[in-house]
Amino acid sequence: MKDITIPIKLNGKSVAYPKAWEAVKFKTYLKLLDKPTKIEQIKVIINDLGADTENSKIEGLGVVIKASAFLNNPMQVEQNPTRIGKYDIPSTINEEAFEQYDHVGKIINQVKDQTIIDQTESLAYISAVYVQGFKNDFNAEEVNKLALEFMELPCTEVMAAGAFFQARWLSMESGLSMTYLQRNILWKKKRPVLDRFLRRLGLMLRLIPSRDM
Repeated sequence: MKDITIPIKLNGKSVAYPKAWEAVKFKTYLKLLDKPTKIEQIKVIINDLGADTENSKIEGLGVVIKASAFLNNPMQVEQNPTRIGKYDIPSTINEEAFEQYDHVGKIINQVKDQTIIDQTESLAYISAVYVQGFKNDFNAEEVNKLALEFMELPCTEVMAAGAFFQARWLSMESGLSMTYLQRNILWKKKRPVLDRFLRRLGLMLRLIPSRDM
């Protein structure tokens, strides 16, 4: 298993700083979506580690910035997730309550005209609807509790499960391919990160001297 964090010291306290998307919590990923620069994103991550970046001293800031290279690249997620946190995702979903189906539809319609942050956050709630309903009767209150639990999970797990369940619902509604819908969902949810990657790539290309010079 690859090492996904590095130890750093914030105000003398040792903490694990992520160096891969798998180590970034979903709640933290949501805060990164509207941050235009890597430094602003690093500050968000450090704040979520429990330090105030306005008054913090970081030992080895250069190491932190280098470890944050993953922020330039869209995350890779599983197309057929088998687990989210401690919960298994069945390979085949044979049973589903009308209440589950209806609740997911309400979530999707509620956020469709909202911000990309709201739409991405909804993936935790969509996942919770299905996971809560695998072993228990549908309960909206329990769904909300479970969604808050998912906020603390790695963003890669929640993105994978959420896109899978949302694509499943949309596929049943529209008849479109689940694979196509999953790619479209993840493209939109990762688009802010991808846009930053393309802007950075363009800047780097402009800084490379031309052979004709």
